Amino acid sequence: MADTNRDFAESFLDVTDRNQVTNTKWEKYAGQDILPMWVADMDFPSPTPIITAIKARAEHGIFGYQDEPQPALVDAVLQYIYKHYDWKVEPEWLVWSQGMVPMLNATSRAIIGDGGKSMTLTPVYYHLFKGPDNWVQAPEDSIRVSLRYTPEKTEPWDINWDALEAAVTADTKLFMLCNPHNPVGIAYNKETLTKLTEFCLRHNLILCSDEIHCQLLLNNQQHIPIASLSKEIANQSITLMAPSKTYNIPGLGCTFAIIPNPELRAKIEAARAGILPVGNIMGFIAAEAAYRDCDKWLEDLIGVINSNYQTLHRTLQPYNKVKLNPLSATYLAWLDVTDLHLNNTADFFESFGLGLSPGDDFLPPEGYDFVRINLGCQPSQLEEACRRFTKALDSVL
Repeated sequence: MADTNRDFAESFLDVTDRNQVTNTKWEKYAGQDILPMWVADMDFPSPTPIITAIKARAEHGIFGYQDEPQPALVDAVLQYIYKHYDWKVEPEWLVWSQGMVPMLNATSRAIIGDGGKSMTLTPVYYHLFKGPDNWVQAPEDSIRVSLRYTPEKTEPWDINWDALEAAVTADTKLFMLCNPHNPVGIAYNKETLTKLTEFCLRHNLILCSDEIHCQLLLNNQQHIPIASLSKEIANQSITLMAPSKTYNIPGLGCTFAIIPNPELRAKIEAARAGILPVGNIMGFIAAEAAYRDCDKWLEDLIGVINSNYQTLHRTLQPYNKVKLNPLSATYLAWLDVTDLHLNNTADFFESFGLGLSPGDDFLPPEGYDFVRINLGCQPSQLEEACRRFTKALDSVL
């Protein structure tokens, strides 16, 4: 069961009925006794400073255009990055938008829209390959290199460098990185990231790094923005960050890219011009409050995620045919259910009242079957999910 030794704030314990408002996560199973534990959207209320800031702005009553973020937000972001990553980012490097997925598409359009290939490491958040596929004539040519998976290892996932070198081609232009890596839960270390920068520099690849989960670090892990490693890699990097996952404000649409190279920055700006808005008033307001005033809330959130992961780990210990991958970052647990030999994994768990993300969406290694479960929920909800999970397992074991 959940870690009762932790004195979590009430906002992390009390269950809020999300069926009272329109939302993608819970509407998927409306009218069914199925717990939605799929999309990366937490069931916690956002931090009080964010709610207070939005209320104060709403009370003004006029919501005109705001084409750029307020200087206070830019300052908050730059200070946060410098404090946590020792990386001095200049204000002009920032390119703002209303979402991570649109920025992945704008990047793909700018870099390979006139020809060329992209490559990424799978299993991975699907928009890192779907985004590039939208901008090439032959999506099947996109290069997808599977991470090496060794289930018996304590750290079962790592980069297959030989496979990466064998896969890259002369017309490859773009490398899409996910760090921390969703869904496998890796926070890449400096040695691995340095080796990856050398690979991208050697093959002259623009590196687009999705770092949206960079604040969601467990067990004293550290995040290293890959572009901070050298001026050379920064010069051909696009780093994507957002407060949306960390502070549970994805619906407010506030994302920023860090692009030190002015020519590359101009390409991204041109690719999104007239299509992708810079942002919106409430997203800007929420982001500033997040980066300035929510450190304690984030500390408590990490505690809840750690506790939920331990609950899931204890639940699954008696079931050696289910392998729970170690989790260094994100709030998304990745489970290997290959040995259950299920015909339709998602449907199977839904029949026991549990809505999970099917592993096939993320392109796992051939022959393996995975599911992803969202730990961003109240401990009581996770306990109910575990009860349903074990009931499902007992039915086939």
